[in-house]
Amino acid sequence: MKARKPWKKAACAALSAVMALSLTACQSAGQAVTALPAVQQQAFDDFLMQDFIQTMESEYTALHVYLQDPAAFGIDMSNVEPGLGSRPDMASQKQAVQAATEAYEQFLSFDRSVLSPGQQDSYDIYAFQTSLALALSDEKFDYYAQQFESMGGLHYQLPTLLSDWALRSEEDVEGLIAMVQDVLPYVESALEYTKEQAARGLLMADLDEVIGYCESVLQSGEDSAVLSLVLTDEGDVGQLSAQLINAGFSVSFSPLTAKEHTHVA
Repeated sequence: MKARKPWKKAACAALSAVMALSLTACQSAGQAVTALPAVQQQAFDDFLMQDFIQTMESEYTALHVYLQDPAAFGIDMSNVEPGLGSRPDMASQKQAVQAATEAYEQFLSFDRSVLSPGQQDSYDIYAFQTSLALALSDEKFDYYAQQFESMGGLHYQLPTLLSDWALRSEEDVEGLIAMVQDVLPYVESALEYTKEQAARGLLMADLDEVIGYCESVLQSGEDSAVLSLVLTDEGDVGQLSAQLINAGFSVSFSPLTAKEHTHVA
């Protein structure tokens, strides 16, 4: 999700590029960096792979979108909690920034000059994206990110995410149901953030547009294009899955639009 996590989005982008440039067998991270190029090159690959695994295991939606076979990348699905991920509250953001800072400090221990040309490309991508994201996470930028911005806000992202969710297995259906059930608490967290943002005089959103879009979703109810797209994509997974998705939509997704209207208005 887009919720004020610039470092996380940058890390995902950087690591996706890194994985395309250089994929190696997953080994344990934390090896001592030495002057021997071959040893440091292996340690650098291990660091990137471990960082990639931790990112994917902490963000179920990113994992589902990027990887069809997580186990092939050393990802243990028992460590993955289906849902929309960390909340857009400030405490969660600070924890995420702290984790990113620690990873970046470990990254800086590598000597770029002894890396292979491909690894140097990966190094530069990671360094640029992460340093920029951490700079944007400075406290002076707190509450500037808009949760309900026009054309890219949460009220647009959630319907798109749900309708585009690929259902390849029963596990994917279970994950979709978990996300639908997570919509209401996630949006409530975003609304709390937005109320604090407004109190600080930093809310910049077209409220009429937000409310209008939410009302259009609310009025369609179970005839919503979002639900119809999900059920169409669901296809061969089974009638029971469709019933569960429909039930989750009714109790979690539809009520959230009313809450958005009440709190934002």
